[in-house]
Amino acid sequence: MRRSLLLAALAIVALLVPMLWGLVRQSRGRSRAEHRLRAIAHSLPGTVYVLRRTPQGDATFDFLSVNAVEILGIDRDVALRDADATRQVVIDEDRDHVRAAVARSAADMSALEVDFRIRKPGGTIRWVRSSGIPALRANGDVVWNGYLSDITQIKQTEQALRDA
Repeated sequence: MRRSLLLAALAIVALLVPMLWGLVRQSRGRSRAEHRLRAIAHSLPGTVYVLRRTPQGDATFDFLSVNAVEILGIDRDVALRDADATRQVVIDEDRDHVRAAVARSAADMSALEVDFRIRKPGGTIRWVRSSGIPALRANGDVVWNGYLSDITQIKQTEQALRDA
C-alpha cells in the first residue's frame, strides 16, 4: 500500500514539475515583455497614458509614463495619485473644450483627439495634443490608451502661416 502511494505521489510530482516549470518560464517571459514595453513608453518624446473614467465621471490614470513632467509640467506621481492635477494645468479657456472632447469620445467610443493649452510652473504656456483610443469595460468604465505630445511648435507654425 505504501509503495503504491509512493509511486502515485512520484507520478503526480513528475507531472506537476514540468507544468510548474512552464508557468515559471511564461511568467518570466511576460515580465520581460512588460519591462520592454515600459522602457519604450518611458523613452518616447511624449507621454503614454492609460486613463480610466467611471460612469460617475471620476478619472484616474492606470499608467502614465515618466516624462509627464516634461509635457505637463507636473510630477508623474502627483498625476497618478490625483488625475485632477492634470486638469488644473489646462488653461481656463480650454477646460470646457477638453471636457467636451473626453465626454464625446466616451459617449460614442470615438478616438479622442484634442488640442489644448497648459500653463507650466513659471507661467510658460504650451500646446498639448491628447490622442487616445477608448474601450468600454464590463463595469461601465471607459479606458483610453493614449499619448500626450507637446505640439507648441506646430501651433506656432500654423499661426505664422495664418499671419503671413
